[in-house]
Amino acid sequence: MTCTIPISALKSSPFLLPWGAMVWARITAQNLYGNSIESTEGNGAIILREPDSPVSLANNPSLTTGS
Repeated sequence: MTCTIPISALKSSPFLLPWGAMVWARITAQNLYGNSIESTEGNGAIILREPDSPVSLANNPSLTTGS
């Protein structure tokens, strides 16, 4: 199982974490029977800058096709 949290969620309220901040997470699962015990913390991660959107893209017809 995985859990993905977008960086935008960590950078916005209520967290407001800056670039370069360390993040550790503990997880609790929930279903009809209740909550699981809380997991141990992971190894942590650093919030790295999101890549910028590509600019000045150009099609090279010798390398691409319509399909």
